[in-house]
Amino acid sequence: MELPTPNTPRSSFITILAVISIILQLLMIYEGFETLRMAESIRSMPGFAIAQEMMPGLSVSPTEVYGEMSLYLLGIIASVALWLRRDWGRKMYLAVLTGITGWQIATGISSYRMLSAFDGLPGTGGTLPLLVMGTVLGVAVNGVIAVKLLSQEVRKEFH
Repeated sequence: MELPTPNTPRSSFITILAVISIILQLLMIYEGFETLRMAESIRSMPGFAIAQEMMPGLSVSPTEVYGEMSLYLLGIIASVALWLRRDWGRKMYLAVLTGITGWQIATGISSYRMLSAFDGLPGTGGTLPLLVMGTVLGVAVNGVIAVKLLSQEVRKEFH
C-alpha cells in the first residue's frame, strides 16, 4: 500500500463526509437522550397501558437506545479518524456504517410489521410507503459511501 505524502491530494468527499457524519451522529445521540426522557414521561401517562396493549411495539427499550447511542459514539470516533485520514478510521467507519445499515434494516422491518397492523386507519395512508422508501434510500446511500471508501482512489489518501 502506498503511504500518503504531505503533497497527497485530499478529496473534499472525505472531509465533507467526516464533518456531516460527526454532526449527524451528535444529533442522533441527542435524539437518544430525548427518546429516553420522553419514554419515561409517557409511561406515567394514564392511557399508556391501553395504547401499549393495542401496539405492543410501542415501548422503548433503554438497552436498545443505549446500544444505538454507543454505535453513534463509535461513529464519531471513526469520523474524526476518517477526517485525519487514518486508515484504521476508514476501516472503523466502514464497520460502523455496516452496523448502522443493519440497524436501519432491522428497525425498518420491525416498524413496518408494527405499523402494517394499522394500515387503513385515518392518518396512516402514506406511512408505510414512506417507511419503506426511507429504509431503502438509507441503505442505498450507505452502500454508495461504502463503495467509495473501498475505492483505490480514496484508499490512497489514508495512512
